[in-house]
Amino acid sequence: MEAKADDEQEKIQQFMEIVGEPIHLARQFLQATSWHVEEAIQLYFAGGSEAVAGTAPADAAIPSSSLPDTSSPTDLPPAPVVHAPESPKDLLDENYVRPPLPVKREVLYEDIFQLRAHRMAQTPNQPTSVDAFRNFEDEANQRAAWGAMEPSNSSSSGAGGMKDSLAALYRPPFVLMFQGTFEQAKSEAARQGKWLLVNLQSTREFSSYTLNRDTWAHEAVKETVSMSFVFWQVYDDTEEGRKVCTYYKLSTMPTTMVLDPLTGQKMRAWEGMIQPDRLLEDLVPYLDRGPMDRQPPAIPPPKRPRESTTKTIEIPTGIEKRDTDEEEELRRALAASLEEASPLVSDGKDSTEETRAETSATAGGAEEQRVSEPAAPEARIYPTLPEEPPADKEACRVAVRLPDGRRAQRRFLRTDPIQNLWSFCCSQVPEAAQGRSFRLSQAIPGGTPFNYNDVTSIQEAGLGNAMLAMTWE
Repeated sequence: MEAKADDEQEKIQQFMEIVGEPIHLARQFLQATSWHVEEAIQLYFAGGSEAVAGTAPADAAIPSSSLPDTSSPTDLPPAPVVHAPESPKDLLDENYVRPPLPVKREVLYEDIFQLRAHRMAQTPNQPTSVDAFRNFEDEANQRAAWGAMEPSNSSSSGAGGMKDSLAALYRPPFVLMFQGTFEQAKSEAARQGKWLLVNLQSTREFSSYTLNRDTWAHEAVKETVSMSFVFWQVYDDTEEGRKVCTYYKLSTMPTTMVLDPLTGQKMRAWEGMIQPDRLLEDLVPYLDRGPMDRQPPAIPPPKRPRESTTKTIEIPTGIEKRDTDEEEELRRALAASLEEASPLVSDGKDSTEETRAETSATAGGAEEQRVSEPAAPEARIYPTLPEEPPADKEACRVAVRLPDGRRAQRRFLRTDPIQNLWSFCCSQVPEAAQGRSFRLSQAIPGGTPFNYNDVTSIQEAGLGNAMLAMTWE
């Protein structure tokens, strides 16, 4: 107990040195704060000596040397009344009343979990996609310029430069994307008379980023999609993405679909990563006709023959046999009369046949002479097709849709003349090799045919990694 008393006495001394108040006031403040010197000092400067009356506990006047309270409340001696020191104003006015305590206003809230649930119910779901390679500044510039490919003005180095390069590498195709909701994209595709190409992506699947890097950034794919489709890309964890996943029961990401904008019917779908060449080949059937083109009328099935309603009349056996005998006799009489008249007709028939033969021979000779008169058109001579180059940066791939519906593709050097494309088509189609003329054009509706006599290379003509269509003239 002596150690406790010494500790209390030391704290009283510290309080008196800092505040400069008498010992009885120091003891009151320390007892009110459970003998915490710092809290007692803060209490003193916050309310002065008047704060002790409202904050001191009931046992504030119990001496520090007293034992812990183990008796009942009735056994405790009455606590002495603590009087604040008299101030000069108290000496002048005995009826002095202290000023009122400052008014505090507080608001009681409901349960924090109920409040949070209420706010979430009132707030619409916002997109929560987090793109690991997203550059918000560059994305804002892209959308403001609607696909302008200018780099960001902010200079970065080190890790920042690496992040910018990744953002540019895996950037979504803003040039192709339609900005709007799913219903707005369908309405726009129907207005333009184009198919709706939908790409659902996921931030948790790296195939979504490789689609942006390899497929949607491909020049031939961009040209084909921009001319014949309305492209709409969305993440699967957004409100619109969840809506589309529910409509078409999609579970694998990324997913690419060709939709009919008029009915919303799913015409074709791909899952996962799609190589540019495969996508171009699969999109060819949708380049020839749009959703507004009417389908050829289906051939109606042949009608079933109606059952005959004619009643069958049974003929007695005796009558049927008699009619048969009469027919046999009539047939024999006709044969005998023809045999008698045949010698007379044979002479005239022979002369008539000879005359007809001479006339037909004369007409046939004249016709052959007329057919042989016009000269046959000279067959176009195509250059010899060189060997297929290896797959490197100097080579490009060209795909051709043949007249019979097949698709052929081959690698060419970017510096090869475009006449090699005609030679390649002749190697694939025997009719073209025999001299039948044909033409090559872009595999898009209304594509302009290329001129065989143009002196240009595949790279200069923009045919590298392109899809062409071969048609007969």
